Amino acid sequence: LSATEAFLRPVQRRSSRRIVDEPHTHRLPGWLMWTVTLLTAVGMAGINFFSLLAIEYSIRWKFNAMQEVIDRIGLAAGIAVLVVLSCGFSVVGVVMILCWAPKCGGSGLPESKCYWNGSNMPSFFTVRNLIVRIFTSILANAAGFPVGREGPTVTIGGNL
Repeated sequence: LSATEAFLRPVQRRSSRRIVDEPHTHRLPGWLMWTVTLLTAVGMAGINFFSLLAIEYSIRWKFNAMQEVIDRIGLAAGIAVLVVLSCGFSVVGVVMILCWAPKCGGSGLPESKCYWNGSNMPSFFTVRNLIVRIFTSILANAAGFPVGREGPTVTIGGNL
């Protein structure tokens, strides 16, 4: 048998009453699979908590700065501060993507689906892409873009 045939041949497992043929998908022990699964879930919970906290505080800071300027100078200056801060969040996110991780330019869902379906995605799941994707998702939400966190969160989980 070739290596591929041996890998894909059904494995006979003895159930309580009969022998069950199952596809052999990997050769990792069960405890390792559960450990990786649980660590991924805990890691994603921490990343999501950090993301929500950062988005909340950055939006709160942005609107407090706007309100402070409105109280001191006036409405036009307050709106200008809001626009400048939103543009600042946007520019920082764009610079991070263009200079450090160009593959983080979208949600990452199509690329993740390609990878999970067997396509080769070189240098897509890297630590640099993970960090840039986390921070640009926070910056895009803080800037006020009508984007969700769902797509990047799926890709971050796959990267983690």
